[in-house]
Amino acid sequence: MFQVKKILYPCELSENVRAILPVVLFFARKFGTRLYLLHVVEELARWETSVPKFYIEKLQAEAMEFSQKAMDKLCEEELKDVQDYEKKIVLGDAVLEILKMIESEDIHLVVMGTHGHKSMEEKIFGSVTDNVVKQSPVPVLVVNPYRIGNALEDA
Repeated sequence: MFQVKKILYPCELSENVRAILPVVLFFARKFGTRLYLLHVVEELARWETSVPKFYIEKLQAEAMEFSQKAMDKLCEEELKDVQDYEKKIVLGDAVLEILKMIESEDIHLVVMGTHGHKSMEEKIFGSVTDNVVKQSPVPVLVVNPYRIGNALEDA
């Protein structure tokens, strides 16, 4: 029997995160699950560049610090009444890190948005959401943040 005890919400910490969060919370409450929020900061060192390593490392550290503050703010403002959640910021490739977390935390359902920030590689090779949907060993619910509207009001 299919059970949902753990939900993963990979969030990009853009304006879309707050649009999708009500859907995530709806399912978390409906199933009484533990919620995992994951933000992946893209590893800049994997891109070939003439920028000195010192500057890349400094920029990477600033991106991690900014992401941690943004995640903390999101949780303080939007998850006040949520008892069972965990937040995580990691450095790496978004698809690989999401798939790793699905396995390591024994996730049962992933909820993701359709419109995120796209790097040049993603424009060429496909979106993070598309790749997670194709590779995930568990169901992935894809939510368009621009079309949610009043969908949850009657649920």
